[in-house]
Amino acid sequence: MHAAGNIDPLDGIVPARAEYVNHKGYNTLSVGSHDEAFAIDTSSVFRNPSSPHGDRELPEISANGTSIAAEGLSLDGTSFAAPAVSGVAALIQETAPTLVQWPEGCRAILPAAAGPRHSARTWWQDIVDHVDGVDGAGALNAEESFLVAQGRSARNAAPMPRAWDVGELKAQDFGATSQTVFNYRLSVPNRQRRAPHHHL
Repeated sequence: MHAAGNIDPLDGIVPARAEYVNHKGYNTLSVGSHDEAFAIDTSSVFRNPSSPHGDRELPEISANGTSIAAEGLSLDGTSFAAPAVSGVAALIQETAPTLVQWPEGCRAILPAAAGPRHSARTWWQDIVDHVDGVDGAGALNAEESFLVAQGRSARNAAPMPRAWDVGELKAQDFGATSQTVFNYRLSVPNRQRRAPHHHL
């Protein structure tokens, strides 16, 4: 996990909001900071890097980085939000040990389980409207991440409300029309009665 970075007037970036998300990497997540009320912290950096298709949205996820108490100190910032995401990554790796060898799975599960978004918009709405989202997929959700991690699915298995899988695709996995010869199925729950979310 990478801290997205904090806006600091002493950095000399003018305007301060012109600062790009500081850290990026392969199979990692950039983490923004929100407060306990799930409002994004105004100091959390969120400017996206330029890309050929304008489709890089950073940070990918946010977590509580406000008034974090440890060792007799209480501090703020993305450096305190990122460890919360790392902790939940460790939780889901313990739940599904296969994820230790497949970080791509963790990188998919954590944003998929996140929410709600602070802006009440979807990630794709932001991309289409060229809006730079401040919180990525939304707030880290430890409980939902754990529930997703419990539901590894197999190819052509019965539908599940939460599922994931990892592995390699090989030539024999594709038919004559270049489509896979297997399927993954989902069941869509009734969203009229939504269970409460628990965030870190």
